Amino acid sequence: GISQATYFNWKKRYGGLLPDEMRG
Repeated sequence: GISQATYFNWKKRYGGLLPDEMRG
């Protein structure tokens, strides 16, 4: 999976939407 820090960065950039590749 991805780290919380990375997840938070994605949330900031993409409004919480992660690409399918990053999911799961």
